[in-house]
Amino acid sequence: MERDRDRGLADEVTRAFRVVIAGAAAVALILAGSLIWLVAFAQPRSSDAGRAVTLSNDLQGALLNEESAIRAYLVAPDPILLVTFRTAQARVAADEHGLVTLSNAIPRSRLDALVAADRRWQTGWVAQAEAPATRSSIKAANGELRLGPLAAFISSGRASFTAVTESQRAVLAAATVAQSRERRTDVILLAVVFAVLLMIGAGVAVTTLRRRNQLRVRVVAPIDLLLEKVRAVGRGEFGAAPMMTAPAELLELRDELSNMSGSLRLQQEALASRAADVSASNRRLKMVLAFAREVSETPTLARSLAVVATAARRFAEAPRARVWLVEEGGRSLTLQHDSITGELVPFTSRSIGYGGLGQAAQTHRVCLCDGLAGETEPAVMRSTALAVPMLKGPRLVGVIEILLLPGVTEPKPELIELLEAMAAQAATAIDAALMYALTESLSLSDPLTGLANRRQLDRDLMLEIERSARHARPLSFFMLDIDHFKRVNDTFGHAVGDAVLVEVAHLLAEQMRAGDTVYRYGGEEFAVLARDTDSHGAVVVAERLRRVVEQRYATKAKGDLSVTISVGIAELGAALDTADLIVAAADAALYAAKRNGRNRVEVAGRITEVRKMPRVTLAT
Repeated sequence: MERDRDRGLADEVTRAFRVVIAGAAAVALILAGSLIWLVAFAQPRSSDAGRAVTLSNDLQGALLNEESAIRAYLVAPDPILLVTFRTAQARVAADEHGLVTLSNAIPRSRLDALVAADRRWQTGWVAQAEAPATRSSIKAANGELRLGPLAAFISSGRASFTAVTESQRAVLAAATVAQSRERRTDVILLAVVFAVLLMIGAGVAVTTLRRRNQLRVRVVAPIDLLLEKVRAVGRGEFGAAPMMTAPAELLELRDELSNMSGSLRLQQEALASRAADVSASNRRLKMVLAFAREVSETPTLARSLAVVATAARRFAEAPRARVWLVEEGGRSLTLQHDSITGELVPFTSRSIGYGGLGQAAQTHRVCLCDGLAGETEPAVMRSTALAVPMLKGPRLVGVIEILLLPGVTEPKPELIELLEAMAAQAATAIDAALMYALTESLSLSDPLTGLANRRQLDRDLMLEIERSARHARPLSFFMLDIDHFKRVNDTFGHAVGDAVLVEVAHLLAEQMRAGDTVYRYGGEEFAVLARDTDSHGAVVVAERLRRVVEQRYATKAKGDLSVTISVGIAELGAALDTADLIVAAADAALYAAKRNGRNRVEVAGRITEVRKMPRVTLAT
């Protein structure tokens, strides 16, 4: 038992497989010896016996061919028959020579008897059959065969030929016996080898089963115990180490596993305390990701501000949140959204650096404030507010102001971290919304005059036509053109022409009534959308615009710049009920004003008076 206890795992495996290795070596040696014996001894003898049988059978056919050929030659001395005879004769000689070389497979006495009988036949009857005298004796004077002498001569050689064939059969029988004997010997050898291998295999199997049982007891069973211990540790069950009889390595592994269990027991308590923190962190991360996804899908500024305020309330579990944005110049903050009133907030501005809100904007750090900026409450009811800066890189976009619940004066660090992450996402979204609004504004305004452009006109005109039709309200549309504007450019230059366009645009914008809109239509043309105005009221407005421009440039000095405008008016009606028709009608009226002397106002008549628009074909 002491020796078994000190035995290692490698010794157990070596002992278990030693008999297998020895058995495999014995099988290999036996197989190698049997193969050598077959190749060196059994196979050559078996091959000689088989060759002797083949040569004996071939000799029998050659003898019959030789006898037939010589008989045919006696009857008809044709040279071809003589060639056939010589071929058969040579084949017989070759077969006899081959049999003589195989004397180890056939008794020598039988080979000698075969050779002697063949020699007697060849030197006796065969030699007589070839002699001319014999052929003469079997023929008559007229050349015909004499059957009697022929039959007598053939019978005289029967005995010697029979002796040859009998000797050949004896040789064949001896070769067949030798072949059978060799095959039987091979079968016996193979049977003996198979029996020996079977015995060795059985012995190896029995010994292997015994060794396997020993491995189960000393190796497999302890390993199972150790695995169960590992599973128990994985489940958090830290018990005593199992008792076992096993190799030294497994016993050492058991002791190390016991030590590890103790360490894991200590770590489990630490992990349990951190589990709640990780869960809360995951929840905060999901909230930030959900907020980032929602705010990134909101292109407009108003919607982005609402999402930010709602998320700030939800994250801090606060009753109210406000969003402030940096004014142009970066010196002050302006209130833009209140979670209670939405965008309906009074104009409120705070300088950066002033108060808790301004300090958060200046230092780019979260600050605690004594209530919301700009609002006063009794000291008893006043709550703490958080000012969280929204930063896009180093640039301040705005500040989120969050009113905490009463009694909450020190927010947790986790909440501060969460709000800072949310504010970073909010800064990116709000900055994108501001850029989107700026781009949208630039795409709908004329860069030279600052007026709304043709694109904005198309949108507004479609909308106003729909509203007027739905509410049965009048709507008029003006087309204005600066008279002889090309002359202005040619005389004073394009810089002066641009200045005239800007000044006329400002004059028109200053004269617009509430609800009316002036647009830069293109080139020197402007358009006016007069809401709730029929053609009569539109004429009054248009005349006022014409006079303002004329008076602005009225002068008597020779060579001074003189600018006037022509106006065409169209009113929405049954005949002019689409945007294309009312624009075409106003354009036709403007054309009529130009034709009738310029610096005047014309109202579009029936739709048949509208100029047809030329067809434009785009080059491909």
